Amino acid sequence: MQIQCCLLSLLLLPLVAAGSLTGAEYSLSVVSMKPLVELETKLIQNLDDYVKALEHKLQILRRHISEMRLENEKAQRNVVLYLSHPLNAFALIRRLHLDWVQWRKYMEQPVGGAQMRSFDAWRDHLPTQLDLQDACNGIARIQDIYGLQEKHIMRGQLAGIKYNISMSTGDIFAVGQHLSRTTNAKEAVPWLEEVKRRLRNQTPGPLAVDKAEVLLLLAETYIKSKHYADALPILDRALKHNIADAVLLRRREEVQQLIAKEPSTVLDNGEPKDNSKVAILKWGCRGFSREQSPKALHCCYNFTTTPFLRLAPLKMELLGEHPDVVVYHDVLSDSEIA
Repeated sequence: MQIQCCLLSLLLLPLVAAGSLTGAEYSLSVVSMKPLVELETKLIQNLDDYVKALEHKLQILRRHISEMRLENEKAQRNVVLYLSHPLNAFALIRRLHLDWVQWRKYMEQPVGGAQMRSFDAWRDHLPTQLDLQDACNGIARIQDIYGLQEKHIMRGQLAGIKYNISMSTGDIFAVGQHLSRTTNAKEAVPWLEEVKRRLRNQTPGPLAVDKAEVLLLLAETYIKSKHYADALPILDRALKHNIADAVLLRRREEVQQLIAKEPSTVLDNGEPKDNSKVAILKWGCRGFSREQSPKALHCCYNFTTTPFLRLAPLKMELLGEHPDVVVYHDVLSDSEIA
């Protein structure tokens, strides 16, 4: 719980110096975010009501389609015999002249008007773009402070602890989009590469990430970092899905010219060096004191505390100094525990 609170404090840490919170409402504290849970509950119920409205319309359509199909199949079995009866001939003319016009009007009728009005009433209470930007900054801050790998954050493994949560494709893409706009755009590459990998198994729908948008953004990120050779095959892949896209074609030609004129740089995955104050902050968040470095921590066999330990030393792991914090391993066997 303590680690979660520390991580959350980094996520919500306001970037006042950069003025990033102007207009942001929900990225300041946990308390300010609590109403969002209730708002999402209402939105889910509202969407469920919309589904019920759609299902009601579908039920009406399916019921009438079944009736119309039965009558049409009856006519198909012997068209001449069917039309020879004056009532059948009259009904066919009437249906085609009147009924299908009404069906056309029915198809035009919007579904879920009440639900859309409810959503519009709640729109002003939704997080803003600035809230999202600060949330993305919080994820980047957690990664930087704790020295985490992108794949661990995506899987929900924070500070060495695996939580029962992971990032969705939309979550990852939002972070990648945000980082691609920063001065150090190369930080967006692992995030966007993961989105590109997940595109293979993406389920179609309104929340599906646009494949061309991902590929173009990833290519632009490589170009911004002067990794032209990495950008070219991504543009080629994007063109397979949008072969006549003028933007992609023009960008590919520009990249080819850049490759001919300028050498591509090697993608540097090394971390930038921090000043002493930032380094102390990071070590402190990772559980080390100012005077203590991880090199001072070690594992050993303890056989000095009591004479008995000379015969059966204990496996000891030093976790911290000032005060001393140790963990003893394999003190009891499995049979003794049972």
